[in-house]
Amino acid sequence: MSASELTIVGASMSTFTRTIRMALDHLKVPYKVIQAFPHSAELKPYTPYGKVPVLLVPGRAKPMIESLVIRTYIDGTYGSNRLTPNDLESQLVVNYWISVVGDHVFKNLIFGIAKPRDYLEQKGATEQAIQEKIKPAMNLALRTLTNLNDALGDEHVGPYICGDQLTWADLYLYPPMADLYSLPEADLFKKTAPKVWRWYQHFEQLDLAKGTYDGTVAQQRSLL
Repeated sequence: MSASELTIVGASMSTFTRTIRMALDHLKVPYKVIQAFPHSAELKPYTPYGKVPVLLVPGRAKPMIESLVIRTYIDGTYGSNRLTPNDLESQLVVNYWISVVGDHVFKNLIFGIAKPRDYLEQKGATEQAIQEKIKPAMNLALRTLTNLNDALGDEHVGPYICGDQLTWADLYLYPPMADLYSLPEADLFKKTAPKVWRWYQHFEQLDLAKGTYDGTVAQQRSLL
């Protein structure tokens, strides 16, 4: 490994770790990965908050923590217009989608549906019991997907969220959607947000997606 190479400390199953990995892959920036789960002993030397990813940059005394900080560093170091558009309107769109992923996709879909399902499956619950448990959260989850679908707009032609340019918006949205589409509820999610599903189908064919697939929740569920 080169002494100037970046290091990502994170877990393959972490969607935010996957976002940063895909960004560096897209920019052709070499890096290595140290596997560490959130709040693990392996992670503790790098951050007091227990969150992944962490970016280790040669020449910087302190680890770089928080996805926003890492994203800002990548933009500033490797060319902001490559993942963050130059024009203000597109920048607003990118920031909107990043905010929605953090505030709504995770709260209403990942923590509302995916994580409770995973927990109950590991406890050996029946499918009927799982459906009953997640039913109260399903309406909000589907409403969130409908809002995502509407946000793409009737004029959206893609293939990316901001049209022809791959941006941070795509890199933030894809990992949690990959995990959600691996659930038994996937067909319902696809039907509820067909434009999101169409966008997803294009993105999953990219080398960025394929190269960061191993170890993800989606990959683990495919083995069940």
